[in-house]
Amino acid sequence: MKLGSILHKEEWPREGRFLDLRTLAWAIRNVSYNLKRACKDFHVRGKVKHKPTGQIRSEELEYCRGDVAASERLLNAAMREFNRNPVDLHPDKAYSPASIAKAYLDEMRIKKPKQHFRALNKMLGIAM
Repeated sequence: MKLGSILHKEEWPREGRFLDLRTLAWAIRNVSYNLKRACKDFHVRGKVKHKPTGQIRSEELEYCRGDVAASERLLNAAMREFNRNPVDLHPDKAYSPASIAKAYLDEMRIKKPKQHFRALNKMLGIAM
């Protein structure tokens, strides 16, 4: 995901960064979560029970605010867990558990297999 712009790169030099909470939780725990289960597993107050009506009413808005609040609590809990990893990795770059594992290898200055061995990419893929 990235920002689009009609501006030239020199006019907009910084690229936007997006943190997908579901991807972060997947990278940390190796579990594919929905918001309800992630809140439960990360021990934060979760979603409000509600059956959507499809109409814009105060109950719907309250439900939406509850989802946003649950997402914020989950983000804070996930970031606390993520920050316990002593690696140089931005959370928006943690795409999978392998991203965190590779950051540990970098931190320990362990060379990647491709730098060690002369092997075809296919063979390296099988070995991984």
